[in-house]
Amino acid sequence: MASDVLLVTGATGLVGSSLCRLAVQAGYRVRGLVRNPADCEPLTSLGVELVTGDVRDADALAGAAASATGIVHAAAVLGGTWASASADTYHTTNYLGTSAVLAAARQAGTERVVCLSTIAVFDRTETLTERSRVVPVTASDTPYVQAKRAAYYEGMLHASLGQHIMFVVPGCVYGPSLFVHRALDPTSFTGSLWAALNGQLTRYLARPLMWGYSADVAQTAMRALERGRIGARYLAVGRNEDAMSLPDFCNRAAAIAGLPARMKNDAVDAPGRYGSMSDMVPGKWESDSARTSEELGLSPTPVDDALAATVSWLRKAGKIPA
Repeated sequence: MASDVLLVTGATGLVGSSLCRLAVQAGYRVRGLVRNPADCEPLTSLGVELVTGDVRDADALAGAAASATGIVHAAAVLGGTWASASADTYHTTNYLGTSAVLAAARQAGTERVVCLSTIAVFDRTETLTERSRVVPVTASDTPYVQAKRAAYYEGMLHASLGQHIMFVVPGCVYGPSLFVHRALDPTSFTGSLWAALNGQLTRYLARPLMWGYSADVAQTAMRALERGRIGARYLAVGRNEDAMSLPDFCNRAAAIAGLPARMKNDAVDAPGRYGSMSDMVPGKWESDSARTSEELGLSPTPVDDALAATVSWLRKAGKIPA
């Protein structure tokens, strides 16, 4: 498998770029689907072959998937408090884009496909496991959740027809990236962390979040690609003891960095302040990733270790005070 061609969509993203680096190190011939190849030196320096296009472009996908024995579909438009994408963008990219990737994989005879999903598609009243219920798409869902739920159902339909599709479900993704400026986008949790460490983000909801370190999410996707079962889902949501609110998360990073920036927890959402996150994040949410750990042989990185690595990366990039 080490000489196989692996296609990564969203190759310039937080998880996608981490995945490209892991796959190259493992000996894969990595192909990255990107929208602007002129801005991709960190990938080309690794030896990643670039294919110009996006997941809404069937012709580009067909060329990118040709001869690929594996695909990791990591491309998506992010949702959350500071997202500004339209409902149509979520639908065409996160849902129709996933459908197009699966169709291209089927046409190319790709052996195995891993799709990244989100914890937001699952029943939020239960402990999150690899077998948690996926509730139906409803009109009350945000456009982001609607599109991601529909994409999950689309993938499971393909799996039921014999296509080797698997899902990796990350928590709130953060961590270093090959593309610093992209990782610090306001819709990214790495961007939120960076803003908090620089005193630009001072408060957020007190509700606990599950955290997915980008390197862990990428490693989970790689292991799923190599070992995963058809139709299975695998969790990359960190440890239960590391679940915490965004302010507590950022304050922990500030302490590690030796910086004074401190965020405050808001027990109640002021009207419109936090947008869709008020509905997406429950008051309490626990996870049980035992099945993922057993099948893939992985353990989550402790949050303090992951934050230390992220702080070091931000400092090296000159994005936080020395």
